[in-house]
Amino acid sequence: MVSGTHARPAMPAYFYLYVSDVDWTHAQALGAGCSTIEPPTLTPYDDYRCMLQDPFDNVWQIASRPA
Repeated sequence: MVSGTHARPAMPAYFYLYVSDVDWTHAQALGAGCSTIEPPTLTPYDDYRCMLQDPFDNVWQIASRPA
């Protein structure tokens, strides 16, 4: 669940998001101010993914499944 911060202070979140193009999404995120925690790579469980941190300290794992 994602909501506003009116009831509680803001805190970082951890997201795992599937996209069609990890490399493109990674580049777009860097352009928007994110920093790379892990570069795009193929994982042992067959997801191609990267890990990023946004300017609000949220962590994003951006992934796709090989065709």
